[in-house]
Amino acid sequence: MGYVATVRRGFAIRTVARALAGLSGAAVFAAGCAAPGGGGSPAEAVTQGDARGSDAPARGPSTDSPADAPGAFPTPGALDAISEAPEPVEIFSLDVHPVQEWKLEGPFPERIGALPAQDPSPWGQLLGAAAQQRAGLVLPTEAMNCVAREFGRFYLAYRGQPSQGLKRFITARCHASVTRVGTAWVSQDVPPGFDEKRVFERWQGSVRETLERHLGGGPRTAGIWYGRRDDHVVVMVAYGFRDVQVTPFDPFVEDGRVEVRGEVLGNAAQVTARINRGKFGVADCERVGDLAPPRFHFACRVDPDDRSTYLSVDSQQVGRLIGSPGILAMVWPGSSTNETYRRPEYGEPWPVVQASEMAEGLVALLNRIRKRSGIGPLELDAEQSEVANELAPHFFASMFGHEPESQMDLIVLGLMAGWQVNGLVESGNFAAAWTMRSNDLNDLLAESLEFPSGRQALLDPNAERLAVGSLLETKRGRESMAAVFASYTLFTTEANDAMARQVFEQLVKERHARERRAPERLEEVTVLCQAAAMRVQAGAEPRDAMGTLIQESARVLQRPVSGWVAEFSDVEEIEFPEDYLEDPSLGVAVGIGYRKPEGEPWGRWVVLLVVAAPESRGA
Repeated sequence: MGYVATVRRGFAIRTVARALAGLSGAAVFAAGCAAPGGGGSPAEAVTQGDARGSDAPARGPSTDSPADAPGAFPTPGALDAISEAPEPVEIFSLDVHPVQEWKLEGPFPERIGALPAQDPSPWGQLLGAAAQQRAGLVLPTEAMNCVAREFGRFYLAYRGQPSQGLKRFITARCHASVTRVGTAWVSQDVPPGFDEKRVFERWQGSVRETLERHLGGGPRTAGIWYGRRDDHVVVMVAYGFRDVQVTPFDPFVEDGRVEVRGEVLGNAAQVTARINRGKFGVADCERVGDLAPPRFHFACRVDPDDRSTYLSVDSQQVGRLIGSPGILAMVWPGSSTNETYRRPEYGEPWPVVQASEMAEGLVALLNRIRKRSGIGPLELDAEQSEVANELAPHFFASMFGHEPESQMDLIVLGLMAGWQVNGLVESGNFAAAWTMRSNDLNDLLAESLEFPSGRQALLDPNAERLAVGSLLETKRGRESMAAVFASYTLFTTEANDAMARQVFEQLVKERHARERRAPERLEEVTVLCQAAAMRVQAGAEPRDAMGTLIQESARVLQRPVSGWVAEFSDVEEIEFPEDYLEDPSLGVAVGIGYRKPEGEPWGRWVVLLVVAAPESRGA
């Protein structure tokens, strides 16, 4: 099974990043001017299901962490304290039966969202009564009845749970607006003449207890299903962790895009949405309007050649550095739907028998996938992978409740920090996945790449290095594997000119928004700006480099000039001085370098801006 999460530096955390990373550190200079499961006997009708909710992991990390903020990253010492703790003896304990293909039965809800269920059956009435005990928190829905039915059908066929990929398909195909689903069931052999009425009379108490046990704690959607195969009967309960309230919407795409709107059920600081495009692609969805969190409205462009695709909405709660998954929806760019799950394949089979084989095998297989998608390869970072190997068991132990959930944030940010990466880190992504009853790396990567956030982490075209922490169990009948991934984009001098162009274009864009014309380029001092940027990269203080640059520029131009220096992580974070945006006409030269502030693992861009009035005004 798998769970994929991503953390990256990005637009969703700019407000926090500004406050913490300190664009207030910008300075203006001037010169020349003033300026789960268990068993049971037939007699007991014992509830079976996930052991401490293990098929519905704790709320995991998702997207968009302000990791570029000073103090956001845990120190190497804090990571050592985690890795030196005893490892859990067992992490994964689910009874999973993997299949290559499985056909769902239907019917399916016509819209995505928490549509109230209409179930007059005795089992539906039991669920309704349990929901009434938690009115406003538990909502029986059509979608979760669908999920319970499809999980129940699979259980009757194989006496086991579906793989994570099939669970994801069932949940999304049933149009349940959740990402985490838990199950619990009562299941027994019964005599041939034991009809549903007699089953209900005998089991209603056990089912009622099951509902009470699993519907507490927070907002839930829930469903129930009764089924029988030969002499085996199951009452399946499915419950979804309702973190986001979605306005019900049509899953069929019109005009090349689908819109999703709703509200995060919590004190959200940021909300983001992404959608898969094609075999390997992923894209951010566009915000519609100016809704403030926790409310959201996104428009997501689709690939018209996709028969179906996944759309995710994630949120970052106030006070947390790591985001949380909200919904994972299946939408249909074409006019037809699909009821058959087929195990995804992104690469060729790659079985392993030792954990030491996993990292190099995963990188090799991933690079073949990246090549097919038209992007460059990743290089395995050996030293950072050692850190990842030490932290991986504790990450998954936290996810499955064996260790504190809060530890996940530290581990994710610790791996994102890349303290041991060979190079200066500009930005990073994190992902994690697991698979049961398999030792094939292709299955593990498929679990990652099915999610938009997994693609964001592993198929980022700008990423250059990858750290991998691996877990492997090869004991017959308990085969399982898991991995944490951290990918890194590095600073390179070759990127300086491109970033300088982006900074200039951002200034032009903001001036145009104020109906001001584009600034004149001061070609005579551009080379001076570039030289000053190189001095910053060599260790000079940015303010000192700017002071020298201003004096040199004034001598070359023979007119008053001013200058401005700032550090930033994302070009759209830059807040230019008001005068530079409002002046009807001015000349500009841009130099870009980068540096690593003391005590921080990531570097930052440094922009050095020289500004002068046009020559006629300067005279």
